[in-house]
Amino acid sequence: MFRTVLAQLSCFFAREKHESTRKHEFSKSLNSPLQQARWFKRISAPRKSTPSFFSRDFVCFAGNFAPWKPRKSDSVLFAMAVLVSCGFEPTQRFAFAEPSQPPAGPVVVELFTSQGCSSCPPADLVLTEIAAFGDKHQLPIYCLSYHVDFWNSLGWKDPYSSPVFTKRQHRYAAAFGSSRVYTPQMIVNGETELLGSRGRDAKRILQKALATQATSAVELTAVLSSDKSSGEIKYTVIGNGPDMLLQVALVQRAAANKVPRGENAGRELTHVRVVRSLKTVPLETPQGKPSRGKLSIALPTGIEVQDVSFVAYVQDRRSMQITGASVATFKTP
Repeated sequence: MFRTVLAQLSCFFAREKHESTRKHEFSKSLNSPLQQARWFKRISAPRKSTPSFFSRDFVCFAGNFAPWKPRKSDSVLFAMAVLVSCGFEPTQRFAFAEPSQPPAGPVVVELFTSQGCSSCPPADLVLTEIAAFGDKHQLPIYCLSYHVDFWNSLGWKDPYSSPVFTKRQHRYAAAFGSSRVYTPQMIVNGETELLGSRGRDAKRILQKALATQATSAVELTAVLSSDKSSGEIKYTVIGNGPDMLLQVALVQRAAANKVPRGENAGRELTHVRVVRSLKTVPLETPQGKPSRGKLSIALPTGIEVQDVSFVAYVQDRRSMQITGASVATFKTP
């Protein structure tokens, strides 16, 4: 049986290398990035006949594609295949361990996703598990689901998407020295990016981020207006430096809807910590002095007040590194 597994793995990785190289060569003949994306997403759909423990991570690029290269995760797939052949089956993608010590600082987890991308639902699930872990252990993990709009032309317009979020992802790409964006992309504390569906990598990065001391502190309050149409946000930031920004996101706790068209047609997709609006405030106060201010944010139509929270985080304008964060829910007058 072991030799059979080895043979299956050899065939699988050979096929993956062949198909990835074919995608790279064929993409050269396409006229635009959008044509490339449509073709790539169509042929990259996982085959129903492929066993679940052979599944690969798929990513949707808005741009050109690179040839296949061996990954360290291939050895993980091999180990999983051997365990399955011996009668063991993985029960979940990953699991967080109980926190061994209090966290040193907050962690902001941003997921750039889209209902128009068939590769995104697994990443949405990873973000759901991260958020649940943070809630269970009362950890300062702030999950933010940003829905981009560059897949809206593929048959379904994501109701939570915004060009503002797409622009934000492009700013990250520039900070990371890249010329392209993709989904699903997860970014932790503005400095580490990974494929959003890779739960084990997310676990490792989160554990490291929780042990990193924050250099900025954010105090935040939110008061609901009398007509329940907006909220007044008051903030105090301590420890800000030059070229720092305060990002304030209006977050919907959970959302779900059926998708009638596009790559996820017929599915009901669920999301957590969906960003519905984002405001950016330059922190002009000299370094070493607290920055104080307030702003008003309108509530989206149809959203329940109890499902709303506000996440504010301090971010370097150039490097995009996040140095502190906080969350607030409404306090009625």
